Amino acid sequence: MGQPIEPLDWWRTTSNLQHLFLRMKVSLDEIKDKRPTRLDYINPMTESLITIGETIEFINEIQKLQRSFSKENSDLNIEVMQLKLRVAGLEKQNHLLIENATL
Repeated sequence: MGQPIEPLDWWRTTSNLQHLFLRMKVSLDEIKDKRPTRLDYINPMTESLITIGETIEFINEIQKLQRSFSKENSDLNIEVMQLKLRVAGLEKQNHLLIENATL
């Protein structure tokens, strides 16, 4: 299993995509204003903007899931530690009961 993705990595990736999206949008708007008949540029750039926007949304959803799984994992780790303490206490009680029964 790979390393967990750090929050800074999430932020950097999303920020880079958003920056790319904005740069492409500005370029597309400029082309639409100056050369509205250049559909050979306009159509592919529009499709690319849609794809980048969907990718940004997907990354945001993955980030939410990652946070949720991380919290759930932490909660489960706490529960495991509590159960280990309980088992250790029961083992000690069991050991004392066996000792007292053999006396």
